[in-house]
Amino acid sequence: MLSDSNEDKLLFAVSLIRHGDRAPFARLDGITVDDYWPNGIGELTPEGMHQEYQLGKKLRNRYIETYQLLSSEYKQNSIYALSTPFTRTIMSAHCCLTGLYPHGSGCRLRNGAFALPDGYQPIPVFTIGAGEKNIINPESSGIDHFRRLINEESMNQRSWIDKGKELEDDFKKWSEILGIEINSIYDMMLPGDTIFCMSQNGLPMPDGLTKEDVEKIIEIYLYICVTRISPEAFKNFMAEGFISKLNTDFQHVAQGKQKYKYLLYSGHDISIVAMMNALGCAPDQNPPYASHLDFELYKKNLDFIVRIFYNGDAVEFPKGSGKSSYPLSEFQEFISPFVQK
Repeated sequence: MLSDSNEDKLLFAVSLIRHGDRAPFARLDGITVDDYWPNGIGELTPEGMHQEYQLGKKLRNRYIETYQLLSSEYKQNSIYALSTPFTRTIMSAHCCLTGLYPHGSGCRLRNGAFALPDGYQPIPVFTIGAGEKNIINPESSGIDHFRRLINEESMNQRSWIDKGKELEDDFKKWSEILGIEINSIYDMMLPGDTIFCMSQNGLPMPDGLTKEDVEKIIEIYLYICVTRISPEAFKNFMAEGFISKLNTDFQHVAQGKQKYKYLLYSGHDISIVAMMNALGCAPDQNPPYASHLDFELYKKNLDFIVRIFYNGDAVEFPKGSGKSSYPLSEFQEFISPFVQK
């Protein structure tokens, strides 16, 4: 992890994480999904749990051991964790928090013994309820608008159209092999997800798919993941809720009103891509499992400074500006187009 000047004091941090490795979302012909992923479609795998646990250990190193933002023992009002309402993101948050406060760090009874076996420290993870605005993944709470934007904006991107024309013969071939009708780039989302998940876990591919086919399908799938929300019209819809909350929290820290020191949001690849798009630093590729985007607020002399890190590396925002650090007032001006009035 990166380290900053000793004269900067870290006051507050927000981490937006992607869930860990998961099972695919679709069952395709010739693929016995249940044999490979016994926990079910779309669920977190043991590998995914371990990825999130390892992420929690990294966050512990940064926020407890290096910067002392958090105490070595969990304090009730120091952390707030919020997840989208999916078991894979809820479990990811729990696994990450177990890395942040591992077994042996838990609270003790009055007689000195651990309250729970092995010194386990439970930390509550709250979820976004049905009908609530989903600031981590607005697609979930505004699916009709999201689909309209996909149809009107994403599918009309020149690169999207050109790529679809180039792949027409492949679509026909893959439709027959995978048992699913593929007529467009967006039709590749579900089969591409399945092939990607199988590749990540080293599983045998469906009969008839060549190595070149697999590589091409994964390339298209990752292209869709990043470019489907790259049009300008997506930015406010996908980012305004999260950025507005971030702005309020930073203001509260500066005013001495912030209750928590650390916020953990457990979401999806699209959650991270959306925030980076809004900040003008769109990722070159889809965020890997257990990726994290960290927003940090420091006090330097009398000034408050904002820094952002992606998977441990300082983020230049907007891309090409040469700036990865902003006074709070400049940062608030920078994000003002996405702050709800």
